[in-house]
Amino acid sequence: MNNIIVRFKEAVKRRNVFTSILIFLLVMILGCNSTKTKVTQQRVSTNNSAVISQKDNIKQFDSYPFLLMMLDVGQGLCILVRSGDEYLVYDGGGRERSSYVVSFFKRNQIDKIKYMIVSHYDEDHIAGLIGLLNRTSIRTAIVPNYQANTKIYSSFQSSLKKAKSVVYAKAGNQYKLGEAKISVLYATDNTEEKENNKSTVIRLEYKNFSCIITGDAAVETETKLVNRGENLSCDLYVVGHHGSSSSSSPGFVAAMKPKLAFISVGKNNKYYHPTKRVLKILNNNNSTIYRTDEQGTVSLVYDGSKYQVHETKNKSKQDKPLSQTKQGKEFYVLNKKSMRFHRKDCEGVKKMAKHNIEYVYLSKEELEKDGFESCGICKP
Repeated sequence: MNNIIVRFKEAVKRRNVFTSILIFLLVMILGCNSTKTKVTQQRVSTNNSAVISQKDNIKQFDSYPFLLMMLDVGQGLCILVRSGDEYLVYDGGGRERSSYVVSFFKRNQIDKIKYMIVSHYDEDHIAGLIGLLNRTSIRTAIVPNYQANTKIYSSFQSSLKKAKSVVYAKAGNQYKLGEAKISVLYATDNTEEKENNKSTVIRLEYKNFSCIITGDAAVETETKLVNRGENLSCDLYVVGHHGSSSSSSPGFVAAMKPKLAFISVGKNNKYYHPTKRVLKILNNNNSTIYRTDEQGTVSLVYDGSKYQVHETKNKSKQDKPLSQTKQGKEFYVLNKKSMRFHRKDCEGVKKMAKHNIEYVYLSKEELEKDGFESCGICKP
């Protein structure tokens, strides 16, 4: 292009009118083609989708009838789904991000949840649900039919009483969420040896869009689903067990053929999730991968014909080493029920129920941004 322009200028100097006109027309044609190619490339996206960087909120998605968000809860899982004006939450993340989950719902004025689905009773899946049960109206909690011998399970069961109704997950059951349909593909029958295999697996469908969420279900459960001939084909797979090699077996992923793969995982986690093996399996199936450790909260919106994927690209607070934290941060004690923060020597801390307590090292500004108020007694 530059050479053509130079020749045009030379032709003008030589007053070669005919050559000047030809070169000018050539420049115009090439210029138009170049512009057209650029616009086309901006619009190109995998399977009619587009990726956009946005902030961690849902008001921007109000115009879309369907929304699915994978919240950035670090090494845990929390999926929020909105169909019309009805909400579903699948798991709630662990202790380290439970205050974030509660404040996220508060900030976005989500005070009613139609369905709360619990995959299984591991801490990194249910701790955040305790705060939601204490602060949010839950119409129906769908939980796995087994018991766990842990303190977090006892705390969860105590808070579960606040749900309007509680039912056990059962394979074959279906639920309506606005115009979306939720199908339970797998629920524990208490014959599983591993607790992860007790995870409730669901299929979510909205018009032509579909998604499968498996919690921490391992290869054994995946094999059962494949052998049963379940309809596993989907657009989105919320990757099992944070990308552990114990899940996402080649046969299971091949049966799903997911166009998108969402992985909820903590940055630099000690488990080395997601594993290279799982990433290779997903890549071999041409799945586009999104990870909370790299892209923050990831949101998918669907208008009935095409979807868009939005990412925040915000790093999780708990992923920052304390040596790298900014000045102004202090040690605080949170009350997840009252949404207040206290100094560690506050008299009010002694009266707090243990399951409502969370210890953090953050600044007042960060806590207030997450929806917490300072204690009126110790006045931190």
